[in-house]
Amino acid sequence: MRPTTIVVHLHKSLADTRFVTHLESRLRERLQPAVEVLQSDFDYQPAARWEVLDGRRVIEQVGASIHWPSAERKVHVFVLPDDMRLPPARFNFAVSLGTPETPFHIVVISLARLQSFPWFGDRLDRNPRLTAERVLKMLMKNVAKVSGFTGSTLCVFGFPRSVGELDAMPAGYCQPDLTTLVAAGIARAPGPGD
Repeated sequence: MRPTTIVVHLHKSLADTRFVTHLESRLRERLQPAVEVLQSDFDYQPAARWEVLDGRRVIEQVGASIHWPSAERKVHVFVLPDDMRLPPARFNFAVSLGTPETPFHIVVISLARLQSFPWFGDRLDRNPRLTAERVLKMLMKNVAKVSGFTGSTLCVFGFPRSVGELDAMPAGYCQPDLTTLVAAGIARAPGPGD
C-alpha cells in the first residue's frame, strides 16, 4: 500500500506536547505521505496507576473511532501517555495493526517510556527533541510495517529492548530498505546533504 496521509492523533491527556513541532518537521523530511497532526479525545481505557495497558485491546478501541471507508490509504497513529504491552513482552513502545489488504492501518505509540519528566514539580518534558526522535523511530518503523514492508531488522526496523537501545538506533531507514521504501512511496529520497 502506498499511503497518502499519516494522521497523528495526540491524546488530549498528554502532559507536554512540545516534542510535536520537531516531530512534524522530521516526518516531513523523512516520509513521502502528507502529515496531519490532530489533538484528539480518542477512546481507550486508560490504565490505573502502575498498570500497563494491553496493546491489543487499545488498538481495537482506538481503531473503532475511525470511519475506515473514508480512511483508505491513510495510516492513523495514536499517541497516548500510558504504558503499554503486547504479551509476551513486558512493555512496548508501539504496536500496530494492518496490512495492505486490510482497510485499517493503525499504529499506537506509548510515551510512557519515551518522554522524561522530573520526579517532582511541573510536567514538562526534560528533552522534547529527544522525545520527538524516539517517536519518529517508532512511527517510521510501524508506518512501513502496516504498509506492507516486512522482513528487515536494519536501523529503525530493529527491536529495541530498552530506551538506551532505541536511542542508539539510527533515526532513519538504511539501505537497501531505503531504496525500496522510496520506490513504494513511503520514504522520501535523501537530499544532497543527507
